[in-house]
Amino acid sequence: MRHHYLPLILLTACSSDPGPRRGEIHLGMDLDSVRALHPDLREVESIEDDGPVGEELGDVAESEMFDRAADDGMLREYFVFREGRLGTYGATYDETATIREIVAELELEHGPPTTARSLMGSSVQMWERSAYTLSLLVLDRSKLRPGEPAALLFLKGEPSGSAPLLMLLLGLIGLGLLNVLTAFPSMYGFSSKVRRIQSESDMNHFKRVAARSMYGALVQIVVLVAPNLVFAWGSIAGHLTWADAGPVVVAYVVVLGASMMLKRAESQVQACLVTDELRAEKEHVVEVWRTRPFPKF
Repeated sequence: MRHHYLPLILLTACSSDPGPRRGEIHLGMDLDSVRALHPDLREVESIEDDGPVGEELGDVAESEMFDRAADDGMLREYFVFREGRLGTYGATYDETATIREIVAELELEHGPPTTARSLMGSSVQMWERSAYTLSLLVLDRSKLRPGEPAALLFLKGEPSGSAPLLMLLLGLIGLGLLNVLTAFPSMYGFSSKVRRIQSESDMNHFKRVAARSMYGALVQIVVLVAPNLVFAWGSIAGHLTWADAGPVVVAYVVVLGASMMLKRAESQVQACLVTDELRAEKEHVVEVWRTRPFPKF
């Protein structure tokens, strides 16, 4: 396979973020957007092929199908629109294309594939993504009729629950950040008003700050453990991949930075001056604050 095929392979590839790649072809595009990229797009009633190509692209009920010849005619692209949106994008290579080079380029881009056998006895290599499946169907040459392609490359599937799940993950982590940020006013408010604990009123204020911090820590455990459980479920269900962890990790880092700042503020409050008469009580509150889950002073 000559090198000029490789950009066409990358054009059909997808990632966990189903954003556009070279040529900006991706599932969900409307017909006008695809036409803007490919003015030579032509409508076809059906795939005029009762072989493997027709079997793979034949299920187009209530769909609009278009095709175009790419480059020198050795590769042909198919676009199947469902309800006005691109639902399947396929590319067929003729028998002069080198299958090994196609697979090698896809492995470089997406890692090792899952290999299976189709009902027609052909080798299928699949790269699963959170929203779509990239499939390379390697046809058995012994089963091909003259002129039938040696490989089919498809970007197909419907957008999964990856976006809502990511929003849920980021929302939970956002609650954790909000929980941290709302704790700062009580810390700084105490430090600015109470330079030295020297009355019962000061001690009660100190206890309220400690209680708020302890309850906040319990809330923080829930809102920051929950995203891990959601991500684990999403990964097992096939809605999320490790690549989807990128924005989640960034959000966690932001929360971690804010938490470290809050921890320093807590340490300053815990180290505040106190009169000898109230020292024992204050030390007891600090010990509970640091070692117990609930503010039972």
